Amino acid sequence: MTSPQDAPREVLIAFVNAVEGKEDEFNDWYSGTHIPEILRLPQFAGAQRYEVADAPSPVAPFRYATVYEVSGSAVDARNALFGGDFTPTTAQDGTQLIVAALTPLGPPHTP
Repeated sequence: MTSPQDAPREVLIAFVNAVEGKEDEFNDWYSGTHIPEILRLPQFAGAQRYEVADAPSPVAPFRYATVYEVSGSAVDARNALFGGDFTPTTAQDGTQLIVAALTPLGPPHTP
């Protein structure tokens, strides 16, 4: 039986792209500035960044994803995120962004 402290957390997944030619600047800002600022919000418990393993495509146009573990409601965390005052960058492609709030459908599956 899963105890409350071991229960799966709700998560936010952010899909983003860098401006072409500014990937290094974007990655430095995202990992060194943006994530630390977000993790100062009490709704956020952790973050893990990912890069797609193959080239982005029309059906999956994003190169980067970040999974944020949240404390409590993922919807509340997303609202706090969008209401936050964060350091901006010109290296993020602001025309394409998805932030999905997800809740687990039961405990994790393991072999």
